[in-house]
Amino acid sequence: QREYEYSNYVISSMFPRMKDRVKFVDVFCDRGAFSVTSTMEMAEAAKANGLRLKLHSDEFADIGCLDLCEKYHPLTVDHLLVTDHKGMDKIARSGTIATFLPMTAFNVADGRYPDIGAFIRRGIPVAMASDASPVSYNSNLFFAMHLAVKYCRMSIEEALNAATINGAFACGIEDRCGSIEPGKNADIIILNVDSYRKIPYEYGIRMVNSVMRNGELIYQDGSLIS
Repeated sequence: QREYEYSNYVISSMFPRMKDRVKFVDVFCDRGAFSVTSTMEMAEAAKANGLRLKLHSDEFADIGCLDLCEKYHPLTVDHLLVTDHKGMDKIARSGTIATFLPMTAFNVADGRYPDIGAFIRRGIPVAMASDASPVSYNSNLFFAMHLAVKYCRMSIEEALNAATINGAFACGIEDRCGSIEPGKNADIIILNVDSYRKIPYEYGIRMVNSVMRNGELIYQDGSLIS
């Protein structure tokens, strides 16, 4: 009853008021969160309000949320700690990006890491994020890459791709961010490593030397530049 009341409030009150301020609706469909029925109702409402759908699914249990992928084609589906091969096939057929947060497995899933390599072999585009939730509070994306390479069967190149250009695709900003190309924003970090292959392994040091935002230097050697 409480779930229905809250989801109805979100649909009837929040969506109409927020549709001109946000681009996405992110629904947590899992055991202890929203049911598949409530998620479907919010997906329909998101579509009616011109909002793109994202899903959190299969973090704790497979309750059938991935069945919605082929119907609603969410931009991303996140976590996927317990997704089996049938679930992977559903994601692959929908064209949805699979976003992984290895630090969730590190902090709350008793070391149960997803086989990200199995998703990649099915042709599923894979993105990576840090999580930074109340129960998994860590925003170090380099550490997420480390966990992915060490435990999730990703190559260093795959992890770097997931954390950059595919991350931009997962946010719908691939036209201006995620890679260094003519016409894109010069949002760049310069790292204190002599090879990209060291990035997932030197997460414990201050690796970032400089940060550029849209071509302007805003951070260097530990200090913000005003």
